[in-house]
Amino acid sequence: PGAESYAAVDPLWGGFYVGFHGGYGFGEATSAFFGSTKVEPKGALAGGQLGDNWQTQGRWVLGFVVDGTWLDQVKDTPVEGLTTKYAYMGTVRGKVGMLLTDHILLSGTAGLAFAKHSATIDCRDCGIEYNKNGFGWVGGGGVEVAFNRNWSVFAEYLYTDFGRDSIVDMIPYQTTLHQVRGGVNFRFAP
Repeated sequence: PGAESYAAVDPLWGGFYVGFHGGYGFGEATSAFFGSTKVEPKGALAGGQLGDNWQTQGRWVLGFVVDGTWLDQVKDTPVEGLTTKYAYMGTVRGKVGMLLTDHILLSGTAGLAFAKHSATIDCRDCGIEYNKNGFGWVGGGGVEVAFNRNWSVFAEYLYTDFGRDSIVDMIPYQTTLHQVRGGVNFRFAP
């Protein structure tokens, strides 16, 4: 009976999908260069994603997702004349999920991330603009609800760590980002 009940699970979750997301992001960048300066950029975010899922005969769903996100995270630092901004971010992640019911999927995710970080130093007799793509790791989790084989909505949290970097090779800092997202996916399934 157990095997029959697993086999009877309607495979709602398998297949290629695309979608969009929106939400809110906040981060933390710390540097000892100006006396342990701490910056917390925050703001709205929006983007899109595509991925693919494989549903087992049991309650497990495996997959991957690639996404790109526009970030409006800007912050004036405690140091006069120094402004930081995160313009965009992307991730490539694997996902492992467990079905709570046929239509509700709880999942965890981890992978690689990249983001564009810029800084402007505006001071007397100087003006420095810095732009750099940072790479790091990302992890998180979320829940997704399927209405049918094609449409689903989701909510998720992602934590990203870009490690140590530097502004114009002289101002070291450590950066982490947090994102709370909600979105819609369309699955190409019959």
